[in-house]
Amino acid sequence: MRDMSSYSTASVHSDLAFHPAMGWTSCIILFLYASVCECRRLPDPEPLMHGAVQSPQYPEPYPPNLQEQWDLSVPEGYQIRLTFTHLDIESSAGCYYDSLTVRATFQHMSNPKLVQCCSV
Repeated sequence: MRDMSSYSTASVHSDLAFHPAMGWTSCIILFLYASVCECRRLPDPEPLMHGAVQSPQYPEPYPPNLQEQWDLSVPEGYQIRLTFTHLDIESSAGCYYDSLTVRATFQHMSNPKLVQCCSV
């Protein structure tokens, strides 16, 4: 997976599109931390500068045909670091069923997709 700690942006989009095959059950959780440029974790008292995102009903399996998107923003000069603590998605050719896609929005960026996960 690409190291995303070097990106500094006003907006990072995490697109999660889940299309479970019939009978497939899995779940996902991802924890998100915003970091200063030297990639040190911010102190806990900082408001809304760290947090967690998880699929609905976690740790239970997520519902069929679920599509979720979380938009994350940090002030200019800060970075977002994504740390996946649990990722369980179905393996499929070309990400046909389940996938996790992380996108970044920068001015003048031709390809905003940073990484796409189809299986672990």
